[in-house]
Amino acid sequence: MDSLFGIPSHPLFVHVPVVLIPLGFIGAVIGLVRPRWKPALRWPTVIVTGLGTLGAILAAGSGEELQEAVRETSVRTLVRQHAESGETARTLAIVFFVVLLAVEFGSRFAARITSQKWWRSVAVVALFLSGAVATWGMFDAGHSGAKSVWNEVTVGDGD
Repeated sequence: MDSLFGIPSHPLFVHVPVVLIPLGFIGAVIGLVRPRWKPALRWPTVIVTGLGTLGAILAAGSGEELQEAVRETSVRTLVRQHAESGETARTLAIVFFVVLLAVEFGSRFAARITSQKWWRSVAVVALFLSGAVATWGMFDAGHSGAKSVWNEVTVGDGD
């Protein structure tokens, strides 16, 4: 899907994970810091992170199509770097979502097979790290994308 409503879909899709993945991370952290709030945050956090992950998948797919259209050699390297950052961000979002699902819904099963304290320690570390890294991945991909766009505008204005 390379366009929506007559404009390239990639700039529209990228805003979904850039906003929702960090928001999901914030919800997960609040649930870790305030365990009493966790039941109320469980479904909103899972839904927001799931939508953010879907957005990351769509953004990466639409970005691949848009990358094919870039012919200028002055921005080709920046676009390639952005594409790599976008693929990494997509993967990190998927990992974060899977970890979030495992933590939110796996704790009932883990309590049956191992001590709850051990599971909680692993869950907290895995959830925090995967969420922080996925959030960083969104920032990195967005930053490299902005650099490639603004470099193209700067290069294009000088010609």
